[in-house]
This record gives sequence, C-alpha cells and structure tokens, in this order.
Amino acid sequence: MQTGPMTLRLQVDRLADLGLAEMAGMSTDAFRGLADGLAGDGVLCVHPALVPPSLFAPLLRHNGRPGFVVEDMNDLDEFLSDRHGQAA
Repeated sequence: MQTGPMTLRLQVDRLADLGLAEMAGMSTDAFRGLADGLAGDGVLCVHPALVPPSLFAPLLRHNGRPGFVVEDMNDLDEFLSDRHGQAA
C-alpha cells in the first residue's frame, strides 16, 4: 500500500484499481484519460456527478477501515447534487 504523497497519476490509477471507472460507467482507459493533462502535486477530488458519494464512500479508508454513509443520511447524493446546482 502506498504511504506518503501520491502524484495525481498515482491517485487516478488507485481509483481505477478500486473500481471507480466501473462505478462511473466508464472503461478504465477512459477514466484514466480524464486525468490527461493534469500535472504536479495535489489531491484529486471526485465530483459527485461522476460517482454518487454514497457509492464512493466505501472505497475510502482511514486506519484500514472502510468509509460509510450512516443509515439516516440516505439523502446524501441529493444534498450534494442540490449544492452543485445539478438535478438529483
């Protein structure tokens, strides 16, 4: 497992390896192509229009434990869509 800073390319590769491309309905190559032209350091953020946060959360890890969305926050995807001015 990678420790320390990751380049943007490594971040994209890691997300693709976790299955984010399939969650977004894209081929792995097309997903990796989204990062073409990105350079330098930084944190790659996944827009909620690409993959709903409720699907993405279990891929997150903290101290080896998976992320989750609490049961009573079943409107997470709608909340974020509304904040970004997109239809739910």
